[in-house]
Amino acid sequence: MIIEAYVGDLDTPGFDFYGSNWNGNIPDPIFPPLKDTRRLFDVIWDMIERGEENAKRLDWGAVGVLYTKQQLRDFFDRFYTGGLSKALKRFLRELDPDRKYVLVAFEGGGELGDDPLDFDD
Repeated sequence: MIIEAYVGDLDTPGFDFYGSNWNGNIPDPIFPPLKDTRRLFDVIWDMIERGEENAKRLDWGAVGVLYTKQQLRDFFDRFYTGGLSKALKRFLRELDPDRKYVLVAFEGGGELGDDPLDFDD
């Protein structure tokens, strides 16, 4: 099983974070694939099991967390203990602080490609 992860657009047409349609209910990616996807999936799944309001099962094989810009930054700072890439830092700086975004992890078939973001750039 391939696990993929990315930051998604909450405003994707047809996507409903609080919806019950588990058939293709995932947002469009707005940031390249992330590393450590299996661990990321497990962390989000644990958040769901603990009943955290901002964590949901989105699809049959997808989980997500609804975050603001600052919450995403805080999460990534904790998750990637080796530091954030320049590209991820730049992406986070450019996000709108008044919007929410979806951190998504899902069982896929390599749709996002096999070149996750290079954390050494």
